[in-house]
Amino acid sequence: RSLEELRLIPQTVPGPHLANMLTGGQTPIVSCDALHEMGYKIAVDPIGSLQTAGAALRDWAVRWMRTGRADAAAGSMLGFDELKDVLGVEELLRFADELQSR
Repeated sequence: RSLEELRLIPQTVPGPHLANMLTGGQTPIVSCDALHEMGYKIAVDPIGSLQTAGAALRDWAVRWMRTGRADAAAGSMLGFDELKDVLGVEELLRFADELQSR
């Protein structure tokens, strides 16, 4: 895959266009602004979050193995309350309560 091919697709293929910006993939990575200028309406990175989470998990495990402490990486982790907020735990508990009261 080449940048020229990426440019040609919106010019030659009708319809809305999606660009797969897979880090480590075959398609060249370009900015969302550049994709928009080429004619793409959607850009995705389907495994970027998984790659990032995997690296963070590996780093956490290495710190734990080196120090013997599960909290060795506490400074770079979400706090427990922040994690619950991100996951929407309170909303889920309210929903569960509503279901039980029906």
